[in-house]
Amino acid sequence: MCTTAAAFEIVTSPVAIEPASVFGLHYERGMFGPDVAREFRDAFKRAQKFGAFRGVKVSVTSRRFSGGSSVDVKILAAPFAANDPRKIERNIRRGLVGATVSTSDRMRLLVAQLEMLANIWRRDDSDSSTDYFNCNCYLSVTVGASDAEEYAAAHTRVAGASLRAAIASVDALSPLADDRPALAVESLARGDRAEAAALATAALADAAQTAPQSIEAHLSRAILAACERITRSPWEMGNAFADAMPSVRRAVELAGRTVEEARGVCDAAMAA
Repeated sequence: MCTTAAAFEIVTSPVAIEPASVFGLHYERGMFGPDVAREFRDAFKRAQKFGAFRGVKVSVTSRRFSGGSSVDVKILAAPFAANDPRKIERNIRRGLVGATVSTSDRMRLLVAQLEMLANIWRRDDSDSSTDYFNCNCYLSVTVGASDAEEYAAAHTRVAGASLRAAIASVDALSPLADDRPALAVESLARGDRAEAAALATAALADAAQTAPQSIEAHLSRAILAACERITRSPWEMGNAFADAMPSVRRAVELAGRTVEEARGVCDAAMAA
């Protein structure tokens, strides 16, 4: 008698993800980390031949230690973003204290699928609540792909919104003679940090020839300060507008307002 069965069933809905099995379907006595890693690699390659995990690259390593063994699966590339940009922007505005996990739903689903695949060869009846650990190997599935540009892009949009509000306030107090700072923040708000930096640099270079302490010069410095902070520390929580605030405050003061009023403009822009 000949029977056929699907080689792989790829779960595509987060609702369908079940908790990790305590006794894998193909677990055999004597299987440890290196064995699970080998089976996982082979199964992953076969799954890709059937069209699953398209565009996904992983690194699989195993190790033995005095307390047992482990399998570490690292996602090196995927055809979608590792993080949800809305969650990153929310974390940036909240700051480090209010930050939450920003992983995208699709990446969370991929992690769950890879865990399910590895669990086919695992046995685990541990109970962490009682500090009881009994498994043939520990499993870790992590995202190793660099997400620096995803964070930088979110920082750029958030800082752009704040700088746009600040420059609008300054322009209302004293109309700007050079519209390049305003154009630069529009580029930032769209996520184009390179174009924003180029416009601000050109505006600052021209101002340096005639009025290095002008309102336009200080606003250009503010834009460049935000861009530099984003490039230097893309994973840092908190609005990059904070690095631009000293120059913005000076611009407001040059527009004829008090130090307190300048702070008020910056506080309002930070909340934009």
